[in-house]
Amino acid sequence: MREIFEKYLGFDITQGWEWNNYDPIRARAELNRIAKKRGDIAHRSWRPVIGQPTPHAVTRDDLRKNIRFIQDLVCATDDFLVAKL
Repeated sequence: MREIFEKYLGFDITQGWEWNNYDPIRARAELNRIAKKRGDIAHRSWRPVIGQPTPHAVTRDDLRKNIRFIQDLVCATDDFLVAKL
Protein backbone atom coordinates (compact mmCIF):
# COMPACT_ATOMS: atom_id res chain seq x y z
CA MET A 1 0.00 0.00 0.00
CA ARG A 2 2.79 2.40 0.86
CA GLU A 3 4.29 2.09 -2.60
CA ILE A 4 1.02 2.97 -4.33
CA PHE A 5 0.54 6.13 -2.28
CA GLU A 6 4.17 7.13 -2.63
CA LYS A 7 4.03 6.63 -6.39
CA TYR A 8 0.81 8.56 -7.02
CA LEU A 9 0.63 11.05 -4.15
CA GLY A 10 4.28 11.42 -3.21
CA PHE A 11 4.04 10.46 0.46
CA ASP A 12 3.86 7.43 2.75
CA ILE A 13 0.27 7.04 3.93
CA THR A 14 1.31 4.79 6.80
CA GLN A 15 2.95 7.78 8.52
CA GLY A 16 -0.58 8.94 9.35
CA TRP A 17 -1.45 5.73 11.13
CA GLU A 18 -1.32 7.15 14.64
CA TRP A 19 -4.15 6.94 17.15
CA ASN A 20 -4.64 5.86 20.79
CA ASN A 21 -1.92 3.26 21.48
CA TYR A 22 -0.88 2.83 17.85
CA ASP A 23 2.04 4.32 16.01
CA PRO A 24 2.82 3.64 12.31
CA ILE A 25 5.12 0.69 13.08
CA ARG A 26 2.62 -1.03 15.37
CA ALA A 27 -0.29 -0.31 13.01
CA ARG A 28 1.58 -1.83 10.03
CA ALA A 29 2.48 -4.89 12.10
CA GLU A 30 -1.13 -5.36 13.21
CA LEU A 31 -2.46 -4.98 9.66
CA ASN A 32 0.12 -7.52 8.43
CA ARG A 33 -0.90 -9.92 11.23
CA ILE A 34 -4.57 -9.66 10.25
CA ALA A 35 -3.77 -10.12 6.54
CA LYS A 36 -1.62 -13.16 7.31
CA LYS A 37 -4.35 -14.70 9.45
CA ARG A 38 -6.84 -14.12 6.63
CA GLY A 39 -4.46 -15.78 4.15
CA ASP A 40 -3.91 -18.72 6.46
CA ILE A 41 -7.64 -19.24 6.80
CA ALA A 42 -8.40 -18.80 3.09
CA HIS A 43 -5.52 -20.76 1.60
CA ARG A 44 -4.17 -23.15 4.18
CA SER A 45 -7.19 -24.40 6.09
CA TRP A 46 -8.24 -28.00 5.78
CA ARG A 47 -11.80 -28.94 4.98
CA PRO A 48 -13.85 -30.01 8.00
CA VAL A 49 -13.98 -33.73 8.71
CA ILE A 50 -17.44 -35.04 9.49
CA GLY A 51 -17.68 -36.06 13.13
CA GLN A 52 -14.60 -34.10 14.20
CA PRO A 53 -15.58 -30.69 15.53
CA THR A 54 -12.92 -28.03 15.24
CA PRO A 55 -12.83 -24.58 16.80
CA HIS A 56 -13.26 -21.56 14.59
CA ALA A 57 -10.02 -19.97 13.44
CA VAL A 58 -11.22 -16.57 14.66
CA THR A 59 -13.09 -15.95 17.89
CA ARG A 60 -15.81 -13.33 18.25
CA ASP A 61 -13.49 -11.29 20.42
CA ASP A 62 -10.77 -11.45 17.73
CA LEU A 63 -13.31 -10.42 15.11
CA ARG A 64 -14.50 -7.45 17.17
CA LYS A 65 -10.93 -6.31 17.79
CA ASN A 66 -10.03 -6.66 14.11
CA ILE A 67 -13.10 -4.74 12.97
CA ARG A 68 -12.35 -1.96 15.46
CA PHE A 69 -8.73 -1.84 14.30
CA ILE A 70 -9.74 -1.54 10.64
CA GLN A 71 -12.29 1.19 11.46
CA ASP A 72 -9.66 3.15 13.39
CA LEU A 73 -7.12 2.62 10.60
CA VAL A 74 -9.56 3.98 8.02
CA CYS A 75 -10.28 7.06 10.18
CA ALA A 76 -6.55 7.71 10.71
CA THR A 77 -5.91 7.31 6.98
CA ASP A 78 -8.76 9.66 6.09
CA ASP A 79 -7.63 12.28 8.61
CA PHE A 80 -4.08 12.09 7.29
CA LEU A 81 -5.21 12.44 3.68
CA VAL A 82 -7.41 15.44 4.49
CA ALA A 83 -4.45 17.13 6.20
CA LYS A 84 -2.04 16.36 3.34
CA LEU A 85 -4.25 17.21 0.37
